[in-house]
Amino acid sequence: MNKRILVVDSVPTERIKLRVLLRAAQYDVDSVETIDALKDITLSKLDGIVLDTSSGEPDQTIRRLRKHVGSAAVPILCRDGDAGPVRRIAALAAGAVDVVPMRAPEALLLARLRVMLRDADTVQELERRRLAAKAFGFGEASSRFAVPQSFLSVDLSAVDENLPAIPHVPYLTEFRVSSLGLLSDDGMEQKSEAIMLRVSTQKAEELDVVLPEIRMRKHLKHLPVVVEYPPEHHKIAIRALNQGATEIVEQGALGEELSYRLCRMIEQHRVEEGLRHAEEEGRRLATIDPLTGLYNRRYADVYLANVSEDAPSKMRSLAALMIDIDHFKKVNDQHGHGEGDRVIQEVAARIRDSFRAMDLVARYGGEEFLVIVPDIGEQELLGAANRMLSAIADEPITLTNKTELNVTVSVGAAFAASHSSSRSGYQYGTGSPADTRQILERADHALYKSKAAGRNCVTVNPPVAFAA
Repeated sequence: MNKRILVVDSVPTERIKLRVLLRAAQYDVDSVETIDALKDITLSKLDGIVLDTSSGEPDQTIRRLRKHVGSAAVPILCRDGDAGPVRRIAALAAGAVDVVPMRAPEALLLARLRVMLRDADTVQELERRRLAAKAFGFGEASSRFAVPQSFLSVDLSAVDENLPAIPHVPYLTEFRVSSLGLLSDDGMEQKSEAIMLRVSTQKAEELDVVLPEIRMRKHLKHLPVVVEYPPEHHKIAIRALNQGATEIVEQGALGEELSYRLCRMIEQHRVEEGLRHAEEEGRRLATIDPLTGLYNRRYADVYLANVSEDAPSKMRSLAALMIDIDHFKKVNDQHGHGEGDRVIQEVAARIRDSFRAMDLVARYGGEEFLVIVPDIGEQELLGAANRMLSAIADEPITLTNKTELNVTVSVGAAFAASHSSSRSGYQYGTGSPADTRQILERADHALYKSKAAGRNCVTVNPPVAFAA
């Protein structure tokens, strides 16, 4: 399931260094010296581009590259020997995701690349879900987007430090708030669509507190966050990205650059909100399970058929997990069906929260759930599944009479077709209904293996049991 990255750099030593770095990070890498050499490269199934813009004007270089690649959907990360404000603006205006200084540490390049690819996956997933909804006869998604209006800025500097003033940001209004006010005011979500955290060298550790707190607050968890950091302090930028920041920007950036970044963040935020909230009432009645709020079996079957057909050309892997609540009949027998429904609702919420926004979670039967996970490797899948097991088993579910009930689930997982140990990853069938049934049958068979192994565990088909 390795992502495929294209490196375009005229310096041989830089190409070699990037190939080694990216392959060590489990990317498949192609590299060329010039844009004209792209005629010798297969450009299909390309996930991202790392482009050296040092030798010319960034906007012209990016536009030349786009003509060869032929797809505006492939994200571009630029490396530039003079990544100053003016050149950054030119690259952003031409469609680059970001510009990383040539002298930046490798960890910053990798962190920025991860965020870029994650955002691209989210956009693709929105399109998959739009097509799945269209199969039910629903209308097209409403056009987007209104011009963003405002952002919140939070100063995390020490008392005796004076950060440079934020320049005027075209198209947006800045509202200044304290970190305490940001985290405690449930109305903040309605006041803005993005957050800017301004951090100093003395208070860099504040990111380790504030960013996780933002992601835990119901009124803030989905808002995009840009971290403004002191120039040349790349460790702070890496720290921010690793803690979940959406964007990073150096202090002293021009207002036009901030506008590009904030507006793009807000647009991406609206895309992700579309994944969560865009269903119309008619669609909900047809595709949403009323008890859990998850997609129902009807929707999941159509979606799986679509995504399975899409897999050979656009994805590296496709997995399905069948999840069943252990000994659920005892819950109904001992506590009643009303409490059984409460258990199903809580388990459903914990399953949903354990996976990515791009993963589809559905209620597939009474106490059975299906998760469809595109673009993931076996170890990543096992990690997510075992985190889900812990999320369910480690915290009892409180019933209406305050009784605490310990609940576990068993999981069967299968990939779309046979697993290969080669760099090509996973092989696919045709995306036909038979292929769709096959992955579900294989996941269901693995689920029975988990039940036989003692429950509260994950089994992958081919069968290997992994305890929680």
